[in-house]
Amino acid sequence: MILLGLLSILAAGVLIACNAYQNQNSAKQARTVLEQLNGIMPESQPATTPVQTTLPTVTDDLYAPYEQPEETLPPEPQTVIDGKTYIGVIEIPALNLRLPVLSQWSYPNLKISPCRYMGRAETDDLILAAHNYRSHFGRIANLNIGDALIFCAVDGTVYRYTVSNLETLRGSDTELLQSDADDAWDLTLFTCTLGGKNRVCVRAELID
Repeated sequence: MILLGLLSILAAGVLIACNAYQNQNSAKQARTVLEQLNGIMPESQPATTPVQTTLPTVTDDLYAPYEQPEETLPPEPQTVIDGKTYIGVIEIPALNLRLPVLSQWSYPNLKISPCRYMGRAETDDLILAAHNYRSHFGRIANLNIGDALIFCAVDGTVYRYTVSNLETLRGSDTELLQSDADDAWDLTLFTCTLGGKNRVCVRAELID
């Protein structure tokens, strides 16, 4: 029993060390990309009238890659850095976070920075996913109603939001990530809980 306990403590220590390393490595990669984006993105400008469109419902795997229906949406501002496509930068002032946002979700991409899960800022349905690293979305559960969120597209267009709701969803409740007629959220940030069974979601409304 003593040996089993020691092995459990050792395994936990290794896991904590691995998570700390991954957090540090991801933070470094995000900073590197952010520096390059800062040199590419023009001065900020206010968002224009949003484009109205209907996006498909995601009902399969929670982390299923999402493909934009090109026939219904206009071209989206993007830029490529080191072979990865980015759509902008997400800022969370209350957590002192400013992170690049990758265009598409994938497990390798999540190790670099937050990713677009689905939607777009200009259609008021953007959903961003990120790992629960402290340097990414690991602290979004600490946000409060009224806190500011800012998304700056690579063309310099700025979308400002205010947090309107925080909730925890089961991992299987993928359809609840999206807005409906009763809950019209313009931006959603989400990450998994420490156990990985649930998802912490931050909902926000566009203010200008």
